Amino acid sequence: MKRARHAVAVVSLALLAACKPASGPAADAPAGTAAARSVATVAEAFLTPMTPADNIDSPASWTAPDGEQWLIATAKTTHKLVVYDGQTGAHLRDVGSQGTAPGQFDRPNGIAVIDDLVLVVERDNHRVQVLHLPDFTPLGVFAAADLRKPYGLWVNKQREGYDVYVTDSYDAGEDAQGNDVLPPLAELDKRVRRYALTLKGTALDATLVGSIGDTSEAGALRVVESIWGDPANDRLLIAEEDETYASEIKVYTLEGRFTGTAFGRDAFRGAGRRRDAQDLRQGRLVDHHRAGQAAQRVPPVRSPHLEACRRVPGQHGGQHRRHLAGSIGVCAVPARRAVCRA
Repeated sequence: MKRARHAVAVVSLALLAACKPASGPAADAPAGTAAARSVATVAEAFLTPMTPADNIDSPASWTAPDGEQWLIATAKTTHKLVVYDGQTGAHLRDVGSQGTAPGQFDRPNGIAVIDDLVLVVERDNHRVQVLHLPDFTPLGVFAAADLRKPYGLWVNKQREGYDVYVTDSYDAGEDAQGNDVLPPLAELDKRVRRYALTLKGTALDATLVGSIGDTSEAGALRVVESIWGDPANDRLLIAEEDETYASEIKVYTLEGRFTGTAFGRDAFRGAGRRRDAQDLRQGRLVDHHRAGQAAQRVPPVRSPHLEACRRVPGQHGGQHRRHLAGSIGVCAVPARRAVCRA
């Protein structure tokens, strides 16, 4: 069932790496502290075909050896992956169907592409499925014994294999109205699961390394979905999406320790708002919302400085949002800092 706090239509806000030159690392601002932000708005490059019935959720990009680019998105309601041309947004093909067999999905949500692998989080199959590109050959699944209500993921390449972080927004049952009940703080210590994934040929092996989740008032992850990492600065960025508490980004270390830093509360405000980021691979930030998605190219996260960019009213704001349901918008960003209108 839906959480009561998610009943309002979602509006996306972008989280960008601030790449301005600096003489040294600056301390993160405490939660709720407003700061001046410099934001450049960029033009939209294209929109994919509108398919509201698919309930398109998360996109990721892949570049083939011949230079062809694909945009691969999860379709939650129709239980498949949708592949678009990464230059024009044209629909190329659909992959998969509903089910539990290899190559099938049940409520696919988060997606990540690394090397020639596609990793897809299936909420209702409680697993992560791995496929090989370009043929989407199923290689295997993992985490079904651990995950309860998984959503997002981030993949960090290692010397041998990959570290895979998966968010798990499990509940403590439902109330009398059928709304999900948030577990007490003491039970939020497994909001992110970390796996060591290796492949030898087509043989997949995944081991649960540990669970992440601070149980303090300040550090707890109440409602989680989106996650991304900055290995150069030992940062794990996790979106807190409990709107009854705060809409903000909480900063953990890659080992799973809460740093005491949270940011964006002053920028991510208003009922129903959240921020999702996927696929910063090769400098691409993908930001999306439930009614449609948007993607933009920005520099990879290398700086410890992060800025939350406010949504700019304009082409895709307000009344125009209903026309974007089920579509993906891609923005080409020539500047070092930018925000996509959603």
